[in-house]
Amino acid sequence: NRNTLARTFSHIMESVQDLIEKPPSMEELEGAKAAYKAAQMLVLDSTTNSAEDLGRQMVHFGRRVPLQEHFEHVDAVTPNKFSDTLAKYFDQRRPTLSAAGPPDALP
Repeated sequence: NRNTLARTFSHIMESVQDLIEKPPSMEELEGAKAAYKAAQMLVLDSTTNSAEDLGRQMVHFGRRVPLQEHFEHVDAVTPNKFSDTLAKYFDQRRPTLSAAGPPDALP
């Protein structure tokens, strides 16, 4: 439904704008980092996922990035870095929406 999609997209963009204007607390960010790192470790538990991750890293970085190095980058994120990055990509820009399905359902 076109209205549902428009409301959902609007809500997402309002949430992003809120995070730009008011960064998450350090406690919220640390919880998100821990959840992300746990999910990454679970995903890499299968050989298929590990192979996909290796391929992605080779394409993006030209090398295998050790999990510890990846987590160091995650740990380096601060609330202000988080908000600054969101602002860089979303603030004062027209978002682009990509979708699969009938285009007449888009807002």
